[in-house]
Order: sequence, then structure tokens, then C-alpha cells
Amino acid sequence: MASIHRKTRDVLNHHQDSTNWDFVEFREGDIVAANWAKAGITWLQQILLQLIHGGDPAVKVRDSGIWLDWWTIPKSDIPKWTSAIPGRRVFKTHLPADALNLLPQVKYIYIGRDVRDIIWSFYPHLMNYTDDLIALANSAPHRKTESDFVVPTTDIRAYYHSFLENDGAPYWPFWESVQSWWDVRELPNVMLVHYQNLKDDLPGMIQKIAAFIEAPIANEAWPKILKHCSFTYMKAHKDELLPIDSFKDKGATFMHKGETGRWRATLSPEEIDKADRIASEHLSADCAHWLKTGEGASG
Repeated sequence: MASIHRKTRDVLNHHQDSTNWDFVEFREGDIVAANWAKAGITWLQQILLQLIHGGDPAVKVRDSGIWLDWWTIPKSDIPKWTSAIPGRRVFKTHLPADALNLLPQVKYIYIGRDVRDIIWSFYPHLMNYTDDLIALANSAPHRKTESDFVVPTTDIRAYYHSFLENDGAPYWPFWESVQSWWDVRELPNVMLVHYQNLKDDLPGMIQKIAAFIEAPIANEAWPKILKHCSFTYMKAHKDELLPIDSFKDKGATFMHKGETGRWRATLSPEEIDKADRIASEHLSADCAHWLKTGEGASG
């Protein structure tokens, strides 16, 4: 069996406590779905759960997708809570790869997306944080000197520039997350998936993901899996999929439009190019190309 790819740091901020992961006993076949944020991780979780459970509509991301990063989870509860979930489990993380021990018995899938599309999805999500959720984030006891989590009050164009210039603020650093997963893409238990590829060829991508996680698809399950993994189905059933109670709009923008390229109607050519320029300053050339286009990695 391959060796563990050891983490080199912990991440502690207003949303995350990476040490929570140290309290899980992982099983053969467990899966970790990863992204920075707003790149399609709920979609990826839905695909994984539907593959594992044969297209069963009763299996819900809200109940079965385990986000361990969230700092409020009591560490003493994690072993019992996670061990009580039967069979193959799907975990979710927003952590960079170097803040996790990548275990040989676990499959890891990182989903990426053009940074401009992430920002256009992220902005309405941020604007719908409730005051209680913001206060909870800022009450994290492990926070020392970092800035408070503050929701932007500017319009989306101004926030676009702020995000690029401030590395994903008010969330965690963006560019290092992408590069960290790109750097481990050659590990046999790591797969990179791109949002655009899911949009362009959902059946083909589901087949690739199924092969990677070693989840054979029964003929009778295939139509159900395709139906339940469509954006239309997930949008219509968002109340069953998502932790909506913490948002002003009860999750309407958690799954917003699912479109790409909406920024073209707002940004000038120079503003559009700014994302590519800043990406080139932070990412390797092949990683930047993959993030923009979905070309050059698994999926």
C-alpha cells in the first residue's frame, strides 16, 4: 500500500479548524470531495453519493456530506459521529492539500472552476450570510490576530477586484488552495475535476468519477443517477441538499444559477484579463491553464 502524504501545517481561521480531521478513523473506500469554495462541491458530493447509493433519492447531501473543517464541531464528538455512518462515507473539505494527511485507503477529488465564475457565484452567497452566522464565524476561539470575517458591501464589480487583489478575502487564501491540489494530482488516489467539464459532459464525467472511486454503475441505476445529478433536479430539491438555515434567503443563492461566463456582461476586456494576469503570478502555467479551461488534468 502507498504511503501517507503527510500534511505540513494546520489551518485555523474564522471558518476552519483543520485539526478536526485528526479525530477520524478512515475506512477503505472513503472519499473526500475538496474545493476552495463555490466551485461545485455540492454537485460533486451529490454525484459521489448517488454513485455509492445507486441513484437513491433518499440519500441527501445535507445529511450525508460531512464537512469536518467547520470549527464549531466538538472534537470529542467526531469519532463517534463519523463512525456511526455506515459504509463508504463522503467527506467535504475546503482545505488546501497540504493541510490534510492524504491516506492511501481514501480517494480525494478536487473540483476547480474559472476564478471569475467562482467570484460571480461567491458574491451573492456572501451577501446572504445572516448576522448570526457572521458573529459565529468571528467567535472562533483559535483566532489570534487575523482580521474579522466581514461581508463586503460593494457591488460585484468592485468585489471582483477586491477578491483578486486580496487573495479570496474574506475567505481563506484562494491561489494556494488550487496550486496545492494541482501539485498532488499525480498521486494515484487524487483526481482533479473541473466544473466546466461537468457542464459540458455530465454523463461522461460521472462515468470517469465512478471509475476513479471504483463504484460500478448498474444499468437500472444509471437513469436515476443522471436525473438526480442534474442541476435542474438539485436546484428543485435544494432544501433536501443544503444547510440552508444559516442564510437570509434560505439557500436560494447556495445553488444560484450554475452558469459560467456571466461576468462577461459586466467586466471590460481589461478587467477580464486581470484574473489571468494575477493567476500567472500565483500559479504554475499548467495549473493556471487548467483552472481557466479544465484542460490538462484528470477530467
